[in-house]
Amino acid sequence: MVDVKLGKNAARHDPRTLAYGTYRTAAEAPPTSAHWGHGLPFAMLGNNQYGDCVEAGYAHQLQIWGDRAGAPFVPTDTEALGAYTAITGFNPADPQTDKGTDILTAVGYWKSTGMAGQKITAYASLNLQVQAEISEAIGWYGGAYIGVQLPLSAQDQVGKQWTVTTGPDAVAGSWGGHCVPLSGFDQDQLWCITWGAVQSMTWEFLATYCDEAYVLLATDWIAASGQSPSKLAWGQLLADLANL
Repeated sequence: MVDVKLGKNAARHDPRTLAYGTYRTAAEAPPTSAHWGHGLPFAMLGNNQYGDCVEAGYAHQLQIWGDRAGAPFVPTDTEALGAYTAITGFNPADPQTDKGTDILTAVGYWKSTGMAGQKITAYASLNLQVQAEISEAIGWYGGAYIGVQLPLSAQDQVGKQWTVTTGPDAVAGSWGGHCVPLSGFDQDQLWCITWGAVQSMTWEFLATYCDEAYVLLATDWIAASGQSPSKLAWGQLLADLANL
């Protein structure tokens, strides 16, 4: 296994966070498959040295959106680590500050500030018990931004497929918390971007180890994808955000 770091802090659930399920209005069935990001120049973005997976995950999501919009974006280590510093106070000269990132804090930062000037318009939490919400986030909005409590067994599956095993190495979080964007799926598996590469996982793995998930809503993606915001009660969501 290559030398990699984790860096997602424990999931924090705020009852004020808007839920994607509240705003679903589509009559059509969820997509049955999608796969974004194949062939893009994903990179480690410092996550082989530091616990900036939350920031690297957002950078990879930006790459996917940019590719779809015809405006390629290739993030740098400086941009990812700069966001890590801005959100958490990380200082590469002080190892004590390399403590990882809270995803919920980060999504607020992606909305207010973004990375390299690229912000999201809104975000909403996904119900992990409703597979259609995960499918829609990936197929219609370009990805699901998730946190997983990786088991030690996942170490030997990097570059292969993350599956659920048994025994003490299968315990959730025994390796640690990690953040990845889900970039594709079909009925058998999902794909995420992590440590500069595409990594597959089974749906069972997602259900077993994912402890938080968000859809990040970017108007550039919606315009480029040709998907109408009518698939979401967009105006009501923005109004609700303004009232928080």
